[in-house]
Amino acid sequence: MKRNWKEMFEKFYDLERNPFNLTPDPSLFFFSEGHEEALSRLMYSVKQRKGMVVLTGEVGAGKTTVVRKFIDSLGSSFDVVLIFNTFLSPKQLMETILMDLDIPHKQSYSKARMIRLLYDYLIEQRRLAKTVVLIIDEAQNLSPGVLEEVRMLTNLETETEKLLQIVLVGQPELKDLLLRRDMRQLKQRVFLHYHLSFLSHNEACSYIQHRLRRSGGNPDNIFTVEAIELIARASNGVPRLMNLIADNSLITGFARQERPISVSTVEEVLTEMGYDVKLGESLWEG
Repeated sequence: MKRNWKEMFEKFYDLERNPFNLTPDPSLFFFSEGHEEALSRLMYSVKQRKGMVVLTGEVGAGKTTVVRKFIDSLGSSFDVVLIFNTFLSPKQLMETILMDLDIPHKQSYSKARMIRLLYDYLIEQRRLAKTVVLIIDEAQNLSPGVLEEVRMLTNLETETEKLLQIVLVGQPELKDLLLRRDMRQLKQRVFLHYHLSFLSHNEACSYIQHRLRRSGGNPDNIFTVEAIELIARASNGVPRLMNLIADNSLITGFARQERPISVSTVEEVLTEMGYDVKLGESLWEG
C-alpha cells in the first residue's frame, strides 16, 4: 500500500516535515562558520552597494541554500532578479532582466536601448530608496560574451554608488574563469570573492541534529550518536550528501520500524549508495 510522507515519517519519528529534503529551504538554514560568513558578506556588500560579489564552492557545499537565505533576509526595499539559465546570449540576458523587473520592452529593441531602459529604471528605484540585485547561479557556465555584458552592467552607476548589485554564484571553475587574462577587467570589478568550504566533522554532526530539531523531531530518538557521526564522516561534510544519506536512512529505518536508527542501518544505506564501509572510502571524491 502506498504511504505518503506524513503517514511514514511524521507519526513514527514525530516529525512535522522532511528534514532532509534536497530542495533548498531557508527555514532549515544551518549557520556553520562558513555559511554564516558567506551570508554576512553578501548582506554587507549588497546593502553597502559595493557592486559585484562572487560566491564559489564545490557541488553540494550549500551555495544555493545560502543564496535562498540571503534573498529571504532582504527586506521589501530590495528587488531581486534570480537567473538560473546561464546558457544565454548577451541580448537574452538583458531581455531576462527586463522581463523579471517588469520593464516594458520589445524583442526588436537593440541591446543599447534595453540597457538604457534598465538604467532609467535603476535611477527611479534609487529615488524610491530601493535596491535592485541581480543574482546569477551556475555562473561558471556563462560565455565570455555574457560575462562581458555583466561587466558592462557594473558601469550603471551614479557619481557615488553602483545602481545594480550583482552576485555571481558558481563552482570553483568560476574562480578559474575570472583568473583568465581576458577576464581581468571583469575581475577588477569584483568587490568581494568568498569560497564556501564543506563542514567540519563537528559542524556536520550539528547540521544533522539542527535539521531534525527544526523539523520538530528529537535527534536522540531518531539517530544514535554513532549513526550521526557515520553520516558526517561518510559525506565529508557535504550538506547535499548528508541529506541523501540521512533521508535514505530514515526510509530504511521506518521499513524496519527502528528507532533510533542504528549504525548498521546507515552502513547498509551507504553500501547501497556505493560507499565502501570496510575501507572507509568517502562518497565525495572532489
